[in-house]
Amino acid sequence: TNQLFWLTALPALCGATLRIFYAFAVPMIGGRRFTTLATASLLLPAVGIGLAVQDPNTPFEWMVVLALLCGLGGGNFASSMANISYFFPSARQGYALGLNAGLGNFGVTIAQFTIPLVIGFSLLGASGESPGTPARSIHIENAAFIWIPFILICSAAIWFGTKDYAAPPKTFASQLVAGK
Repeated sequence: TNQLFWLTALPALCGATLRIFYAFAVPMIGGRRFTTLATASLLLPAVGIGLAVQDPNTPFEWMVVLALLCGLGGGNFASSMANISYFFPSARQGYALGLNAGLGNFGVTIAQFTIPLVIGFSLLGASGESPGTPARSIHIENAAFIWIPFILICSAAIWFGTKDYAAPPKTFASQLVAGK
């Protein structure tokens, strides 16, 4: 039970911590480059978890690393919020940020509806099983593997479909103003 707590809490803790760094990264690296890299980085937990859950001998420590990597998604959301402000005039930034937040939360809804549907069958072949092993009715690895094509498509769309806009680099002092 204690181990389950940490595996569920670590993605949120990692994502919350990454928000600090990701907010500074967009103006320093550029929105296009950083958002492409941040989106492509989601392949790490998707592939890692998809492989790890297939092996019952996966060590707990490896699952902790994968749980931390899942926090990349939370950090990505923070960077999208920081990046979107540069695309809209001040009068429309609230609308844009609200729309971005709503679409981000809609992604969670899509996952909650999609994952139960895709774990019921094999995505990797007729049976998805090695010869000589009993057939499984649940393919939990699909919960991770289903997102790989979308991550690749979105990474390519960001790289080829967006631009880097010049933005003044943020300083730590400028960010403290938001805390007041």
